[in-house]
Amino acid sequence: MPDQIFISYRRDDAAYVTGHINDRLRREFGDESIFTDVDRIALGVDFRTTLDRMVSKCQILLAVIGDDWLTVRNQEGEFRLQDPADFVRIEIESALQRDIPVIPLLVEGTQMPSEEDLPESLKDLAFRNGTQIRPEPDFHTDIERLINSLKKHLQTLPKETEDEKRGYSASESGRKDELEQERLPAEVRLRREADEKRSGLSEVKVRLEEEEKKRHQIELGTRHHTTKKRWAAPLWVVGFLVVTGALWYYVTQYQEQVQAAIAALTATQKTTDDNEAKLKADADAEAKHEADAIAESKLKADADAEAKREADAIAESKLKADADAEAKREADASVFIREGMSRAALGDHEAAIQNFDEVIQLNVEPAFMYRQRGASYHALGDYKAAVKDFDEAIRLNAEDANAYYNRSASHKALGNHEAAERDLTVAAELNSKPNDPR
Repeated sequence: MPDQIFISYRRDDAAYVTGHINDRLRREFGDESIFTDVDRIALGVDFRTTLDRMVSKCQILLAVIGDDWLTVRNQEGEFRLQDPADFVRIEIESALQRDIPVIPLLVEGTQMPSEEDLPESLKDLAFRNGTQIRPEPDFHTDIERLINSLKKHLQTLPKETEDEKRGYSASESGRKDELEQERLPAEVRLRREADEKRSGLSEVKVRLEEEEKKRHQIELGTRHHTTKKRWAAPLWVVGFLVVTGALWYYVTQYQEQVQAAIAALTATQKTTDDNEAKLKADADAEAKHEADAIAESKLKADADAEAKREADAIAESKLKADADAEAKREADASVFIREGMSRAALGDHEAAIQNFDEVIQLNVEPAFMYRQRGASYHALGDYKAAVKDFDEAIRLNAEDANAYYNRSASHKALGNHEAAERDLTVAAELNSKPNDPR
């Protein structure tokens, strides 16, 4: 998302340190994520509306506050912060009204403005938690702390919902219930058949008892008639034998049926036991499969977490090494810049050029360094070398009016009057742009 971070500052107050902050944040978050200057405001538009719209698009506003932030005055001698049309006031007011996080950056040891020092619309700024941005050697530490805080504001993280996890468990449980329903009817049917066979065996026993009673009655009757009518004994004996034979045959047949029923019942019971054992074995196997899947998932999650920790440690180590190298590079460049500027001011341009060479090799503020080295070449009378450095400075920053002015002077010294006139024209056009009242 472009313009995530809006940097509000006054050029009359903290332009130099704001430039360093801007460069460091652009390297970290990208050029499109940082908005610094109002140079992007088109001519002829209402800058109040434009600034308000730009602030509304950002997610965080950084208010750079230096020693003169409160006391800078306009041409009429009034404090700019008391002017409702002041750029800085409009920017911070817009952010506070939209409840956009406003982080005061206190530079050069500046103290936080009190509520009494601020206009009514900016009084809430006095209660916003700010941070110090100190010069080297503490600049790198302070800016890293700021970057870490900004990342916490901007980052986001997706997580798997608990409903999705419960949905998986519910589907697995439903599948097991359906399997149990498929197995249940066969078991019920087997038990029902066993009950029917038991019922048939009971009927056989009842019929045997009834036949035994009849046989007993026949024996009693036979004895009674033998006593009364001995002449009928042969007939009763024959009848008895016939009945006894029939009863024996009948009982024998029913005994075979009883044995068959008992065998069928035994087979049914065995089938039922086998089915129950199979159901239990299937349930145990399913439970083991689920336990193995859970254990495997946990092992994979642990491995992924360990791999992530190792990757994070490597990345953090690399970031620290890069940050240390960057800090050393900037610190070395700062030393060379101060020495070069001092030597140039003393007229020792040859020594100054050596210092500027070192800074250019470190690639710190290259446009500015090429312009400064070109000025030293010009002072030494090496106008061709000066023109070459001014060319590079303009290539890196086509809006640098001073580079055009300096190159014009070198062209003129070389007798290239047309080129000198062109450079003067461009420099005049750049300086004719409306000044930013910061």
